[in-house]
Amino acid sequence: MTNKKCTRLLADLEELKRRFGLAPGQLAEKLRGLQECEIVHPDELIHFHETLLFFRAYPPNAFVLNQVERILKTFEGRVSKLRDADADLSPLDDPEVSGIAGTSVTSNFSYDLVRWLVRKYPTQVSIDWDWFEEEERFGATYASVSATFGRGRDG
Repeated sequence: MTNKKCTRLLADLEELKRRFGLAPGQLAEKLRGLQECEIVHPDELIHFHETLLFFRAYPPNAFVLNQVERILKTFEGRVSKLRDADADLSPLDDPEVSGIAGTSVTSNFSYDLVRWLVRKYPTQVSIDWDWFEEEERFGATYASVSATFGRGRDG
């Protein structure tokens, strides 16, 4: 399917989000078309994901719900294709949209949540020190965080 057609289908899907009493068949048809689309721009992938999450939360029927969930399960592969194509994936790191399958979750978490994440997923959690601001406020907690992660500031 051409990129132009995919962009049009994505715009149509967005429009259906605003329509009350929409025919589920029309939505299912747009979703079917988008499922076949190869989205090559991270911003469009984000838009597609956000729209799917809306229909995941407010599906007009069980068929559409299942269809949306099937498409959402393809996102790790979609992100991998973009990564393999050397696309700029930095828009996927924005805290507003982070956490799409195949990407990282970027946020400020409480100390207790970080400790739980490190216990549960020790090899998948890291601190982005370059992103950290106001280091002087962090002094009292630094030793605990370093011990939690089992490494110093450079590791």
